[in-house]
Amino acid sequence: MRRTRLVGTVVLTLALGLMGQAAQAISWGTVYLKNGSTNLGSGYGSAYKAVVNGGDALKVTSTQKDLKANGNPIYTKANWYFNGTYCYPSGEGSVGCGSGWYGAGSTSSPTTVDYGSVWVAKALSGTADSARAGIMICEKQPWYDPDDCTWETFRGISY
Repeated sequence: MRRTRLVGTVVLTLALGLMGQAAQAISWGTVYLKNGSTNLGSGYGSAYKAVVNGGDALKVTSTQKDLKANGNPIYTKANWYFNGTYCYPSGEGSVGCGSGWYGAGSTSSPTTVDYGSVWVAKALSGTADSARAGIMICEKQPWYDPDDCTWETFRGISY
């Protein structure tokens, strides 16, 4: 009886320890926001599963830099998507399913007119098993003009 309890405790402790390990980050290389041939801003970072506000989330970190002193600050934006078909067989990656994604809003980081590290996150959906972020570097424009952004760079996870 005592030995069975000890083995059960060791297995439970090992399982909890493995669940608490940080996920491997999937990096996204430097992207440049351009106006013609002029670089306005840049950013690079990673995406990974993390605990945010007590729950599991897809977290995107970004190191963003304003490259043009024009009074328009730079920020990182992530469009969030979910899918129910285990799109990342290895658990995480940069290429997933080509269809079946549904949008779940977007989140923008604070802006900077210099250089800074920021993050945004989205809680994982209980009705899906894959999540991805469409990551963009954007430049804030006056209220009457839409913000300029790069194309989406996708990174995601299956959970």
